[in-house]
Amino acid sequence: MTAAASEDFVTRLVDVARAAVAAGPARTLTLRPAGVPVRVHLAGEELIDRLAPGMLEGLIAADERPAIELWAFDGAGSGRAAPRPPWGPDDYLQREEIAGWTRPPRLASYSNDYATLSVADTEAGLGVQWLRDATVMAPWEGGAPLRSILRWTLARHGAHLIHAAAVGTGADGVLLLGSGGAGKSTTALACLQAGMALVSDDYTLVLPGSPPTAHPAFAIAKAGAASLELLGGGGDLPARAVGARVDWRGKLRLPIADVVCPSLALRAVILPHVAEQTGAPVRVSGREALRTIAVSTLLQLPGDSAATLTVLRELLASLPVYTLDVGPDVAAIPEAIGALIETLAAEAAA
Repeated sequence: MTAAASEDFVTRLVDVARAAVAAGPARTLTLRPAGVPVRVHLAGEELIDRLAPGMLEGLIAADERPAIELWAFDGAGSGRAAPRPPWGPDDYLQREEIAGWTRPPRLASYSNDYATLSVADTEAGLGVQWLRDATVMAPWEGGAPLRSILRWTLARHGAHLIHAAAVGTGADGVLLLGSGGAGKSTTALACLQAGMALVSDDYTLVLPGSPPTAHPAFAIAKAGAASLELLGGGGDLPARAVGARVDWRGKLRLPIADVVCPSLALRAVILPHVAEQTGAPVRVSGREALRTIAVSTLLQLPGDSAATLTVLRELLASLPVYTLDVGPDVAAIPEAIGALIETLAAEAAA
């Protein structure tokens, strides 16, 4: 496939998306993930209702040109189909990837289960998600809306979307890595309940540096009934749970846009592990940690896998890595993490 053919397809898809937005109903949101100005256009009432609550809106000046512009629309709601793609049936790969579209500047993925196409041109700062029908979109989409096209386009600006949570105290924090069920969300919300800073509970934008920094990507935190029961009635989590939507795993999508911390300097990586009792952080090698989390991370994030692996390797090589047993004694979780952050921040300042 020629570069001209792939560029032409993106252009035609953007044109259809613009027409869907112009026909309405539509909503435009402005975001500033990791400081990058982004404008998002959603077309169709169903799609707006499902995706907009997960968007973390930020301020963009009226005369500021967005670095990234994204569109989302569905065929059922708009009556518009995506243009015929320039690839064939044999080009569909594992992990929803498409041959010839797995690396910048033009990337694409297709979910056969949910008839959802995501396409981006990272050089142009453009991305489009088309769904056949928004009423049957992937059940996780509302918790991390447009995550593929956001991830691909933001990477060009040095912001890398990682399957991780981030919490901290003051200006310093830790990245919580682990596959689903490892205890990331419970750990993150326990820290929030204890008055610590919360950047995110599931997906975090990381900017490499010395130290690397963590930034929020979405406006949702997830908590199951068991986690909320463990966390108790303190803080305002019970109030946030009222009226919250339930995702496909039975977890509540808690709105957290008003409390997310805009950035934290990362001092360590922690791999939480559900246990009978909360313990103290135990130092492990970065190589061991990479083996633990690489597969689950890449399965959730198709396209440009090499860049994601590079960022993970750099993080795990530049930061100390710890495992942390997290048990039902949830009050001990923020105590253990806070003490570690305090020690590491003092060492960094010395």
